[in-house]
Amino acid sequence: MIIDCAVDQDGKRQPGELALHEAYEAGCADNAFVWIGLYEPDEAEFDSVRREFNLHELAVEDAITAHQRPKLEVYDDTVFVVLRTARYLEADDTVDFGEIMLFIGPQFVVAVRHKPASALGDVRKQVESRPDLLRFGPGAVLYAVLDRVVDDYQPMIDGLDRDIKEVETEVFSHADSNPAERIYLLKREVIEFHQAAAPLAEPLDRLAHGLVPGMHGELGEYFRDIQDHLVRVVETVSGFRGPADQRPGGQPDPGRGAPERGHAQDLGLGGDRGRADHDRRHLRHELRAHAGAHLDLRLPPHPGRHGPGQRGAVPRLPPQRLALSRPDRRLDVADERRG
Repeated sequence: MIIDCAVDQDGKRQPGELALHEAYEAGCADNAFVWIGLYEPDEAEFDSVRREFNLHELAVEDAITAHQRPKLEVYDDTVFVVLRTARYLEADDTVDFGEIMLFIGPQFVVAVRHKPASALGDVRKQVESRPDLLRFGPGAVLYAVLDRVVDDYQPMIDGLDRDIKEVETEVFSHADSNPAERIYLLKREVIEFHQAAAPLAEPLDRLAHGLVPGMHGELGEYFRDIQDHLVRVVETVSGFRGPADQRPGGQPDPGRGAPERGHAQDLGLGGDRGRADHDRRHLRHELRAHAGAHLDLRLPPHPGRHGPGQRGAVPRLPPQRLALSRPDRRLDVADERRG
């Protein structure tokens, strides 16, 4: 449904409501553009908007179906931006994700929202109260929406940080509790949050360096400010993920920020408090998780008195590995044996 449709001219919102069929023509006036907001429109409703502003069919399809990866694409003189919003719900310690799609043209802004996270009503009032910003045209709306979306990531960071610390306390306490389900849900939220924030780095870099057509030259410094904030967010959430960001061979995944210290790696959600301390805590957690698992001492075949290829007595063993065997997971722990 259409939430709002109005014209901004000379840095000010013009009074009165505007019919959709009058929107494009009104936006073509000097120093003016039209700003339309929609919430979860269906295909029939959005078709009239598509025809009014000649929007590209591929971008329109993305805007209607939602569930898109954050991105920035250019279709002729229209910039199409997909943003993933996130809101931390204190009441039940959960996360609400949503989407915002923006069509930015020379004389128009079409904003499409899915789910209630990061509502744009306050953003619109804030922008319309700043003629100095509105003089930059439709690009100013893109800046204001991006700024709000990335600012809203900070409460997410704070909420997830508290949840991780609570899980740490629960895991290493002596209470007979099983935090496995909460750990799973928390890891899923962290992964989805990373998928919402990290892909924004590339579009913001293009915006900050003036590589997107139709953006006012002075907006670059505004976008750089958001870029700096986003870098801190991505570094922090990458730290929450911890070892999950490691590729084979132990190398960090390129493009992801350095882990932040102070979160338990044994949960796969954090950084490092010192290698020795991490190893002890990691082992404690895994031993609890695998309580009752089969303990298998894997020794090399030795052609002793039991015959070739049989496991026999070994006079002096090199360092071996203890394996906690499970069908889906295996933990190896170095066990130095003295001869």
